[in-house]
Amino acid sequence: SGPNNFLENLEFLIDFVQSPYLTDENVEKEKGIIEQELKMYLDDPFWSMYDGIRENCFTKNPTRYPIGGTVESIKKIDKKELYRCYNTFYHPSNMFIVITGNFDVDETVNLIRENQLKKDYKKMNPIKLKSYKEVDKVLKEKTVVNKNTDTPKLAYGIKINTEKLGLKDKRKEEFYLYILFELLFGITSEFNEEELTKGYLSSSISIDRISIETHTLVILLAETLHPEELSKEIDNKLKNITIEPNDLEMLKRSMISSRINLFDNIINLNDAIVNNIIEYGTVDDTFISFVDELNMLELNNIIKKIDLSNTLQYIVMPFE
Repeated sequence: SGPNNFLENLEFLIDFVQSPYLTDENVEKEKGIIEQELKMYLDDPFWSMYDGIRENCFTKNPTRYPIGGTVESIKKIDKKELYRCYNTFYHPSNMFIVITGNFDVDETVNLIRENQLKKDYKKMNPIKLKSYKEVDKVLKEKTVVNKNTDTPKLAYGIKINTEKLGLKDKRKEEFYLYILFELLFGITSEFNEEELTKGYLSSSISIDRISIETHTLVILLAETLHPEELSKEIDNKLKNITIEPNDLEMLKRSMISSRINLFDNIINLNDAIVNNIIEYGTVDDTFISFVDELNMLELNNIIKKIDLSNTLQYIVMPFE
C-alpha cells in the first residue's frame, strides 16, 4: 500500500514475486532470523495456547503443527528445497492479484498483461493434495503449562465434525458456526456478561475457528483467575443451548453493518476479498442477501445435529 508511483510499484511487486533470488548465504541468514522469532513465540502465553490446542486437537491433519515450523525443521531447509517449493506453487496460474483503491482499471490491467507477456512460463503440473483421515475425538483433552504471565489463560476447544451437519454449502456452514458461537459466548452474549459479573472472566472471550476438510476447531480464548470453573461453565452452556430469534436478527444486522463499513477501509476490504477467493474461489458479492436469508429453522437444525462432546482445554498458569 502507498500513495505514490502506483504503476511502477505494482510492476516491481509482480517482478519481485516472480523472480526469486535465493543463495546459500541469504537462506542461512534468514534461517537465523526465523529461529529467533520462533523462540520469541515460544515464550508468548497466547501463542503457546494457540499452538498447543491445535496440536492437542488434531490427530492426522498437519494443521496440528505450528505454521512457522520448529527450530529443528528450520535448520533442515536449504536453497534446493525452497526452489522446489517455489516452482511447485508460485506459478502465475496459481496466483491472483487484488487491487483496491483509486486507480485506473484499464491502465492497470494493461500493465499487468504487458508484464506477463514478456515472460515465458512452462505449463504447471497439477498439484497433488494429500488427504488425511481425521477422527472426531481430540488427541488430548487437557494440558496445563506454566508461562511467564500475570493472569491465567484458558483456551477451550470444541472439535466439530462438519460433515455430519449435512450442509453442502461450505460458506453457509461457516456462517452458522460463527453465528452460533457468537450468540453463545460473544461479547454481547448473556454468558459473557454473567461470567464477568461472577468474576470468572477478566475480559471478554475471544472466539476463533480453524477449519479443515472434515472438521472445525472452535477456540474460546479467555483470561481468567478461575480456568477450571470457567471450563465447567462453558461445559454447562454447551449442554443447554437456547437461541432467541431476536438475537439472531440483531447479529445479522450487525454483520451486514460491518460489511458495509468495510468499504471505508481499502486495506481491510482487500483482505476480505483475498480471503473470499482463497476460501470460496470467488469474490463474495452476495454477502448482504446471503446473511439476510440465514434463519432460525436452519440454525436450530444445525443445533440438533451438532456434536459438541469432543472438547479440550489448554491452560496457561503463572509460575509460582
